[in-house]
This record gives sequence, structure tokens and C-alpha cells, in this order.
Amino acid sequence: MRRSVLATLAVALLLSWRPWAAPMTVTNIWGPPGELCIVTAPCNNSFPYPIVQGHTTTIDVEGQYVDLSTGLEVSPSADVTVTSAGQSSSHKLVKIAVQSDASPGVRTVKLHYLVETNGPDTFKIMILRAGKVTSITTPTPGDYFNDVTVTFNGQHLDNAKAYVVPTTTGTFSVGGSQVPQVVTLTQTNATATVTSSTPTSASVKVHFDGGPFAEAKATIILFDAQLTNQDECVLHRVFCYQGSDPSTGSFPNGQSTFDVVGPNAVSSITFQSGNQVTVGSQLIARITLVKPSQDQNGTVVHWQVIPSTSFAQAAGSGTPFSPTHDNSVTIPFHSQFKDVTVQLVSLPKGCDRRGCAGTFQTRMVKFDIDQLPYLRLVQFAIAGTQPAPDRRP
Repeated sequence: MRRSVLATLAVALLLSWRPWAAPMTVTNIWGPPGELCIVTAPCNNSFPYPIVQGHTTTIDVEGQYVDLSTGLEVSPSADVTVTSAGQSSSHKLVKIAVQSDASPGVRTVKLHYLVETNGPDTFKIMILRAGKVTSITTPTPGDYFNDVTVTFNGQHLDNAKAYVVPTTTGTFSVGGSQVPQVVTLTQTNATATVTSSTPTSASVKVHFDGGPFAEAKATIILFDAQLTNQDECVLHRVFCYQGSDPSTGSFPNGQSTFDVVGPNAVSSITFQSGNQVTVGSQLIARITLVKPSQDQNGTVVHWQVIPSTSFAQAAGSGTPFSPTHDNSVTIPFHSQFKDVTVQLVSLPKGCDRRGCAGTFQTRMVKFDIDQLPYLRLVQFAIAGTQPAPDRRP
């Protein structure tokens, strides 16, 4: 009888001891709802879960027997505390509070047990800088541009990387009435690279596709370069540096939008009396700028009509005209367009009764570059003459 009781006690002690003596392994971790490591896509214990300075996050840790852990520790421990927030079968909720001045970098959270033959269970966290953009300094290019360097000013901006938010170009519906779905078309029209960064500023070189441009706009997201996968920030803005754009919802959207303005440019040339001219009639061209003139003395545009020798100054128009060199017109301060008028005095050589084409051109900034927006060309029609009627009997 005594042997039976002793054996039973021995088995009971062995069984009660095994959970703590057995190897403990964290298999998965989950972040808060809406963040990383969701139920359908958990992260393993080697993933360093990002937590921004000054934030408190609760991580759901899954693993056999983790609910039986008896203590928590974080290493290095400076400015970070870990406490238990509850447990259930094979799950442990770990509350992690990061101080605003905690040093960035990866730390290890340890789950301790009464008996640890294989050491504590562990998972990783990554302390991110709580970057914040408060203002943006943009250059004023003296020429049309593709590349500019923009300075983002703020706090904790060191170690920054940059991402350009794609622009929305349109939407369309698919799936019909049974499974309606709206698809948004986007395009990335620029790329951005951080060339230098300090705690108070980050210099970002932005390249705009196409161009060159008289004006260009972009929206940039800055984030801690510790995030090797930029989608962790792009899809979950809580991990981005706070942007200068207005926030939406409970979290900052991380976006900072800026507009770089270079020299003004001609946006269009239109013909106010129609785009066909006959000998003796006038051609009235309206030159419209990209934006109203910002120059107190007005914005000067050089122009010419081709073939110039077929045209002359239109009497009473107030438009000076020379066929031998470029002409110029000044669009007044705060105005956006100006009309110029010339008169067709003869048909160009080779222009027959069927008519031919003429060209109106403008030049700005640099007069030896034959591309937009330096040079803008618009064609118009020159009406030909009708043949004399046949008067033979």
C-alpha cells in the first residue's frame, strides 16, 4: 500500500514538473488589430515586431505552455517595460511600454519559467524612431527641372528612408452587380532617395519622371530605415514618421506633400478668331501661362509665327511684329494670358489652292532647346486661293 502511494506521488510530481522542464518555444506572435502579424498572417518568434518610441503595444504570444510562464524580462531593459496582460491556453498577452527617449534598435523579450532546462522563451521587438515632419523647405529652380532636393524639417528624422506615394489616375468597376469591385489605377510618377539625415532634418533627392517641368508635386512618406520592408510602413502608417499633411482617423497618415515651382511656362496657345487665316485677315493667338505671372514686371514670352515673311504687323492691334527675329510679349503681374495679333499678307511659297499649314511658337528660359516646356508649337491653317473660273465658250 505504501509503495503504491509513493509511486502515485512520484508520477504526479513528474507530470507536474514536465511542462516547466520541457523545451519552451514561441511559435507565433500577433500585433494589435490593424497592425502587423494578424491572425491570418502571424509572425514567427524571429520577427522583430516594430514599436515606435513613446508607444505601448500588446503582443499576443503563442506557444506550448507559454501561458504557464512566471516572469517577463526585456533585454536591453533601458526605457522599456514588459508586463503580463493576461493568458489563455497556449497564449500569453505581453504589454510592452516604450519610453519616448528609448534607444532605437532590436531588443529581446524573455518569458521565464520556474524551471528552464533550455532557457526562457523569447521573441524580438524593434524600437523605431518617432520621427515627425513639421515643415518642408523646397528649392526655387531657375530652370525647368526633373530633379530637386527637398529638405524635411522636424524631430527624430535621422536614419530616414523615403517612399513616393503613387498618384491616383482613375478607377473602374469589375465583377458586375453580383460581385461589384472598384479597382483604383495608380502610377508612381517620381522616385525619392534620402541623401542625408539628422535628428532635425532629412534631405531627399526627388526625380520626377517625364518633363522637364515648370512645376511638380509629390507626396513623400519617411520611415525608419530599420524597416527593411517599406510595406510595413506604407500599409501600416503607425510605423511611419509622422507627416506634415493633415491626419486622418486616430493615427497620422505619415504623408508630406510639397510643390516645387520653377520658371513659369506656356501651357497653351489658342486662336481666338479660328485656326484658319486667309490673305488679308488677322491671326489672333492667345498665349496662356501655367500659372498667373508672379513677376512684378510681368512675365516675358518670346514668340514667332512661321513662315514669318508671309505676315506683317496688324494695323491697330498694338502688337509689335518683326519677321526677321523672335518677338516678345509681356504678360502682366497676376495675369495669366495675353493676345497677340498679326496679319497674313501673302501666301507662303509653295502654298497652292489647297492651302497649307503655318506654325505659331513660343520660347521661354532657354531659347536653344527645342523641347517642352522651353519650346511650344501649335499649327494653324492657311487657306489657299481658288482657281479663276473657266470663261471659255
